[in-house]
Amino acid sequence: MSKKKQPRNGFYYFMLDMQQELREGGRFIPMKDLPTLAGPKWNKLSDPEKAAYNLRAKQEKGGALSYRPGKMDSTGQLLSERRDLAKELEDRRKREREEMRASFPPGKSVSMMEFFFIDILSLCELPECESSKFLPCELAVVKYSMLSGIMENLHVFINPGKIPMGYRFHAQSISDKTHQIPVEGFERAEGDYRKILHDVDRFVNPKWDTVIPPLYAKRANAERVEWCLQWLADKAGLPNRFNRIYEVESLIMVLYNHLDSSSLPPSFLEVKEKLETYVYDHEEGTRCKWHEEKESKYCSLATTNIYCYVISDCLCERYQIGLTRNHLPQHQGGPSSRVRARPPMYQPHTGTGVGTGVAGGFGGVSMATGGR
Repeated sequence: MSKKKQPRNGFYYFMLDMQQELREGGRFIPMKDLPTLAGPKWNKLSDPEKAAYNLRAKQEKGGALSYRPGKMDSTGQLLSERRDLAKELEDRRKREREEMRASFPPGKSVSMMEFFFIDILSLCELPECESSKFLPCELAVVKYSMLSGIMENLHVFINPGKIPMGYRFHAQSISDKTHQIPVEGFERAEGDYRKILHDVDRFVNPKWDTVIPPLYAKRANAERVEWCLQWLADKAGLPNRFNRIYEVESLIMVLYNHLDSSSLPPSFLEVKEKLETYVYDHEEGTRCKWHEEKESKYCSLATTNIYCYVISDCLCERYQIGLTRNHLPQHQGGPSSRVRARPPMYQPHTGTGVGTGVAGGFGGVSMATGGR
């Protein structure tokens, strides 16, 4: 005998509406995971609002309402609304690369163009069912050009606010293993979110131009950076003027190809491997002073500085630009990046701490890399 289906109540239809709103915003959460997220919101509804959903449940039970407009897959998503998210992301990246090419001045003059790299650390990452996915605790932005190297930086610790109930131990564990930033009571943390956003805006757009220069982050960090910038804007009660983060990997690929469009640009995996280099982790001046004292490599300022080091090491020779202490950290009287030549074939990282990867640099520049 088949198992009798549980009758659907008003809360079920409330979750259906919430699922649709999330889907329209680019997120999809299966019905089985929605109760934890929808429960607190349902409890805040007024009695008339709940009554409207309960009425829909009664109408459905009586056959008066056909709510489902089509067939669904195993996750509860309508087949007619199924989206190829991987294709959408790749299309977006192609558009970004085209936008970069269109905005760059011709030839070597692009070497004078200023770029802004950003990273934001989180105390930890929380499950999707929580209202906050990240808890921002450190932000860094670096201004860089291939001609001048690193020009300026902005660095600030952020007060992440109250940690959601049940996650303090998780946040403390992540802190102990990585960035070591205190999970609460950190005297260096800035709690004026308006000031933080204003400082970032003034740093990347000092002339208050209508069009804000793009910010760049590594693909693996872009979602966290975008989310945290929106979090800051919401906390500050201000519009988010930095709602678009471009990928550093795409920037390097486009800059490499800019001088000679007929040359084959490096692959995404080649660029990704170089950005994951460990050779700069403990170089003096790469991290902020606080992380230097803690001897922790997990630092937003270090991440953004390393973006600049990698671009300098891989592209300045191609643009015939001499390297200075603003391009690479000084080590024993000279730049530290050209550590050793690397094997001619791609080898996956073995987890031993030995740098392996794609042969050489782009166009013959060599750099050792490893897991970061």
